[in-house]
Amino acid sequence: MTINLIKKIKVQTNMESINALLIRQQLPQSERFVQLNAVAIIHSLTDNRNLMNPIEVIQIKALSL
Repeated sequence: MTINLIKKIKVQTNMESINALLIRQQLPQSERFVQLNAVAIIHSLTDNRNLMNPIEVIQIKALSL
């Protein structure tokens, strides 16, 4: 496996975990999409160096309320 492939798999796994948490919070699909898109943007801005874990996403969401 290449490093890039490993990073992509890690990102996908993190996004799936985040989506599962958002589903448990009973967010509608449209809101989950917005949240996951925000995570993807943050991820791309950090250039894959600091992948966010689901807890960080929830904390960011709480701050935006």
